[in-house]
Amino acid sequence: MNTISFTYQETSTVTQEQLTRIAEPLSQELQTMQASIEQGYATAYAFASVPYDTQQLIAVHTIVQEKMQLNPTMLIVIGIGGSNLGAIAVHEALKGSLYNASNPAIKLHFADTVDANYMYDLVVLMEQELKAGGNVLLNVISKSGTTTETIVNFEILLTVLERYKKRSADYCIVTTDRDSKLWQYGIKKGYTCLEIPANVGGRYSVFTSVGLFPLALMGIDCTKLLEGARASMEDAFNQQFMHNNAAVRAALLYNLYKRHITIHDLFVFSKNLAGYNYWYRQLMAESLGKEFNKQGKKVNVGITPTVSIGTTDLHSVAQLYLAGAIERFTTFVVVDKPMHDLNIPPMQDLAILIPSVEHLELATLMNTINKGVQVAYKKKKRPFCVLELSQLDEFTVGYLMQMHMVEIVLLGSLLQVNPFDQPNVELYKEEVRTMLMKREQ
Repeated sequence: MNTISFTYQETSTVTQEQLTRIAEPLSQELQTMQASIEQGYATAYAFASVPYDTQQLIAVHTIVQEKMQLNPTMLIVIGIGGSNLGAIAVHEALKGSLYNASNPAIKLHFADTVDANYMYDLVVLMEQELKAGGNVLLNVISKSGTTTETIVNFEILLTVLERYKKRSADYCIVTTDRDSKLWQYGIKKGYTCLEIPANVGGRYSVFTSVGLFPLALMGIDCTKLLEGARASMEDAFNQQFMHNNAAVRAALLYNLYKRHITIHDLFVFSKNLAGYNYWYRQLMAESLGKEFNKQGKKVNVGITPTVSIGTTDLHSVAQLYLAGAIERFTTFVVVDKPMHDLNIPPMQDLAILIPSVEHLELATLMNTINKGVQVAYKKKKRPFCVLELSQLDEFTVGYLMQMHMVEIVLLGSLLQVNPFDQPNVELYKEEVRTMLMKREQ
């Protein structure tokens, strides 16, 4: 099923010869990745096994059916980074950024910050829901089980829940590593516990219970989501190099990085893909930004991911992108068939301000603007490529996100860094713990 069209040949400024020069090491990395699937979650490439784990999806669906018996009217996902960005990306892509405003059967909120104003507002919304007789589920997600912000927010929201529900444990779902401190706490309290597979890091975990439970509860077809992810893996393993989108994208980014094009801008022409933008930003930043390579040599490498949304950001950053230093490679992401469309009404009084738009569909206008931007980039010799999605559905989104995961792992192999760890993130966590301990003394 051809869900994604990838074009780059005339606009990336990278030649086919430059790409094929590194085809062999990428082929070897793909072979290693494919072989790892037989070992399940036992290797560093555990993310590659996730789309094939049908038992995990069965377990998630069982829990969803159980929790639906409580007639939930609100779900709050408590997590940060890899624990929630994937679910946000998929949900917004398929349900839209104004989902809660549509008065859905189950409202969805994310507690991903300890910002006092935001958490206060979320507590108010939660209390209003409970006072009105609604039922709120809390899904706390932390791979380590000790993420400070996550545990603090869970404590705050759990206190509210316990004021309104005698059997509050029924409304709590813990997603964490088996036998983590949070897992043990959840078992002790009688919470429902979902396991995050071993060796699957947060930013690679969207198709595990981390993303599957909240997405399935919101009515998203996770079977189709995983089918798309599996199709992406099969294409990565079986397509010849020049037809392998993940491999070619890795080779493009590597070649440009070597030419000091060290910024990658994901420019999406769909408001519904804003969450996907932020998910990709973490995937690239945490996976590739490393102080040391695999040999232990200090290298300080990394590609800086930036996010842009069309047409909004054409009126804020396009001047820089078209006139500033040539240090940025852009991936334009466009959707061929939006889920909905609107016709521009014929209003003669306003037509004199912007001629030639009456009777147009908004999707046509968006597509025209995107093509105009691409022409401008080409004239200014700004390197770019285009990912055109046939539509935003579960299969396509699953395919796209899994493709990016493979792409980043391949790029990590070219840069000779470990794409699965994030040792420097622990530095701030250690400092925070030290400061908090001093306050107690």
